[in-house]
Amino acid sequence: MQIEMNLLDLMSIEYRRSRWALYGSLASAVLVYIVVLTDAITKHQWSEVLALVAFLLQIASLLLKSYSSGHYDSAEEIRRASVLSDGLGIQPAELQVSCIVARAGVGAPPKRLVSGQYFASKEPKGVPRFLDDIAESAFWTDYVAAWTSRGGFVLAGVGVLLTFIALVELASAGMGADRMKAFAEAAIITLGFVVTGELLVLSLQYQYLSRKAREKMEAAGTLLSGSSTDREGALLLFGEYNCALAGAPPLPTLIYQLLQKKLNTAWAARKGTLNVQ
Repeated sequence: MQIEMNLLDLMSIEYRRSRWALYGSLASAVLVYIVVLTDAITKHQWSEVLALVAFLLQIASLLLKSYSSGHYDSAEEIRRASVLSDGLGIQPAELQVSCIVARAGVGAPPKRLVSGQYFASKEPKGVPRFLDDIAESAFWTDYVAAWTSRGGFVLAGVGVLLTFIALVELASAGMGADRMKAFAEAAIITLGFVVTGELLVLSLQYQYLSRKAREKMEAAGTLLSGSSTDREGALLLFGEYNCALAGAPPLPTLIYQLLQKKLNTAWAARKGTLNVQ
């Protein structure tokens, strides 16, 4: 049976793979926190075993991040092709489509977060519609990235607290420990700091993405309000927005779903009036 999928289906498949790998990486980081807390609660009785578990979890986290990054790059290529097709009517090359399908394979796309038309713009294909698509994408990216960044900062704060507790326990109870046990205890605490640092970097990446997306959204609005349709300026803006996206991990679906109704209403309000009671 031949299965036909459009670009959005393939994009959804690649984003799904990337997000699940990122979720797995974050889950590994949370488990490292649990290991740190367990080591502190048990007064470092099982430090040797827990150090090995934490080390393996850190390796798993790094491998999953690499896997997530590969599929995210693939999904972003499809997204760029989709925006160019929707906004300017520029269709991807046949060879590019073949490479996309070869990478994405065949799979069931996840449930869409939207129904019907992917972009809300009512403009005909051309520069105004292209800019409207960029502005809409940047609007969603701004808010979702900002909320994701806040969640990451909370997790990093929890990590700092747990690692500090473990460090205090080591200082108070590790005086009589042998060298191997002391090494294992130090390794657990070190890995706790490493994971906390990774979560902090992740949060800062999302924060930066939110700020850059807001800038590109405002720039698209400025171009849309002008009398001329600057195709080169629109393509340059699109490239800058894509560069900002490339510098951050995929945005989590959960945050999209939590903000979906609110942001859909907010974006629709730009073309009309909204009664506030």
